Amino acid sequence: MPIDRSVTVYSDPQQKNVSLQGLTGTNGLGSYLGASDDVKRCMLRYWSYFAYGASSWSQDACTYDAIYTEASSNSFGLKASLMAIIHAKNFTQRVQDQ
Repeated sequence: MPIDRSVTVYSDPQQKNVSLQGLTGTNGLGSYLGASDDVKRCMLRYWSYFAYGASSWSQDACTYDAIYTEASSNSFGLKASLMAIIHAKNFTQRVQDQ
């Protein structure tokens, strides 16, 4: 399918980046999303959901922070992100049911 380049995004929906001038071309949106911390956190959270088999648990904030820190040290590559998930304490140790 051909790429429709006629659409241009002029503002950040969360109003965090007020200097955003527009995203055009084949790599504009991909580059913008690739640089977004929100997208990185979302990707790590959903890979974690898959790895843990659950979307949430009581200690998830600390676990997600540890996963994010380890993945960020390797530029959020897929291998680094998955390694960060399996190195997380909740993945390597059983957490007692509460």
